[in-house]
Amino acid sequence: MRQLSVAVIVGLLLLSIAQAGAGIGMCLSSDWRFPVGGVPTWEAAGKLGLPPVAAGWRLTGDWDTPRWAEFTAQADAGTFRGGWSHVWDTAGPTLRYAQAEMELVTGGVVSRWVWAWADPEGTGLLDFGAWGRVGWREDFPAGWAMTVDLGATPAQLELLGPGRSHTVQFSPIGGESLLLHGATLSAWWPHWKAEAVFAVPEGLEEIRLSGKIRAGILTVNIEHVYTPQGSSLTVKPSLWLGVGGFIIHSRVTWDPPLIISGFRVLGFTLHCPVGNASVELTADLGGHGLVRSPHVLRATVRVRVTRGTEFSVVTWFGGAETLWGWAGTDLSLKASVGGLLTLSTGLELGPTGLLAWEAGVSVCLGAVR
Repeated sequence: MRQLSVAVIVGLLLLSIAQAGAGIGMCLSSDWRFPVGGVPTWEAAGKLGLPPVAAGWRLTGDWDTPRWAEFTAQADAGTFRGGWSHVWDTAGPTLRYAQAEMELVTGGVVSRWVWAWADPEGTGLLDFGAWGRVGWREDFPAGWAMTVDLGATPAQLELLGPGRSHTVQFSPIGGESLLLHGATLSAWWPHWKAEAVFAVPEGLEEIRLSGKIRAGILTVNIEHVYTPQGSSLTVKPSLWLGVGGFIIHSRVTWDPPLIISGFRVLGFTLHCPVGNASVELTADLGGHGLVRSPHVLRATVRVRVTRGTEFSVVTWFGGAETLWGWAGTDLSLKASVGGLLTLSTGLELGPTGLLAWEAGVSVCLGAVR
């Protein structure tokens, strides 16, 4: 707890400086979770922005024992952006993850390169890899892009221990040199996207075409995946009835040229706004990842009280022991006070009663959020 207290004191000091300084933005936050019969956990974070530079830190721990620490720094000069981040733990090797990134914008084309070092198991040996992307920005309505994997992929990586894991953004796969492992070519236009994935030295891995077709209240999302082993077609029709929507999650498998070999309904999702509230019901009919495992049904109610203040209830049904019965409920309340202070609290309930209580607070000044 001494490390956390020092971090809070330093953060409050910087906060007072930020309040008096022009152009400086700052955020400080702290979150706690108190499980019934378990060890409380906490997280403290802060971010300081002084354009064109911004820096942030995050600490996590169990009661009076810090577990993970993360520091990030970025510089943004418009057409050029660079950044650095690193993660370390309190029990094992000093450095568990490091990431350097660079982004350059030239004539609308964005070139981004990321170098990552990681020690997932805490052995003291860092894996190294790089990942790059050249092309139009992803939020453009139409464009193209090419990504290359030089020993790293833009997939989340879980660092194990001490006590609990920590998730980082990029996943190096090891190697002492920057060898080409794969590439992805993509192109997109309104409502459609095509991707071709290549591996080295295997060659073509898959071609993916996804799109959306609209006809009145009916919207059909289509995804066709071709691999050397076969093809699959995923069809997700949805109906929007003015006051809500109904989505059917389904999958169609077929063999060339157009021979349907299988059809399966994966589940459904129902949306319905009621005044300032929104209700959503999602059912998973076969463990397809639509609802958090091992549950089969999720009901969500969100009520917007005022701007920045929201109350939500998430209930799960079904599981290994409850079949289709009630399995758990999460209650949460997030309230904004004056646009600067945000308070949050929540309860986790299960068949045995109260499971955990959560609470958090954050203070933000300036443009940093």
